[in-house]
Amino acid sequence: MRNLLTLSRRELGAIAFAPSSYWILGLFLFVVAYFFRLALVAVGGDISQSYRSFASVVYFQLLLCVVPPLLTMRSIASERHSGTFEMLMTAPVTDRQVVLSKFVGAFAFYAALWLPTIVIPIALFQFGAYPDFGQVIAFTIGLLGLGAFFVSIGIFTSSVTSKIQAAFFLAFVLNVFFLFGVAGLAWLSPSEIVRDWSSALIIPQHLDEFARGIVDVRYLVFYVTATGFFLFLAVRSLESRQWR
Repeated sequence: MRNLLTLSRRELGAIAFAPSSYWILGLFLFVVAYFFRLALVAVGGDISQSYRSFASVVYFQLLLCVVPPLLTMRSIASERHSGTFEMLMTAPVTDRQVVLSKFVGAFAFYAALWLPTIVIPIALFQFGAYPDFGQVIAFTIGLLGLGAFFVSIGIFTSSVTSKIQAAFFLAFVLNVFFLFGVAGLAWLSPSEIVRDWSSALIIPQHLDEFARGIVDVRYLVFYVTATGFFLFLAVRSLESRQWR
């Protein structure tokens, strides 16, 4: 546990003090604030509908696909590229601890990106609007669950290549597939079984329900399971170096 905490702090510090992280933070806050304002205007100032309108904005959904790969693309790929990976793996740590620490560091920074957005419902309240804070909390839970899923994908893609750009691109493509492509499978597949399974995994549908204030445990179970699966793949990817 001590090794995991030490490695996690190291990873979080590496992300937090990287100059690119401030660009990510600025882009993230600008997109969130700008499109939330547009969503609020689109629903005529109806606070109860503003989060649903915001969750449906394609540019916001694309932001969810872009930010996690930006945070994770250097996690393992840069270590391989710079030659520090072998030094890390000769330390008294396991492959699982390395992967989990990379995940914890990146996810902690991703979660921290959402902290400034607390200002939005507080500002609405101060100006006489009355947002449903249960709705806000449910939406935040959904975004954190989805973020954990996408961060785990980024850790996996960073574990299979030493090229940072390739790690980003692979993670982005997988994120886009899970966010938009699964809905296409549900619509195009001739198999009723595939359609049923695919329809239950449509992430925009998840976001809409979270934005309405509904926390469906099935969706959270899916995010936790999928996150564990991709972290498992990342561990296996590191272990495979022994056979090369």
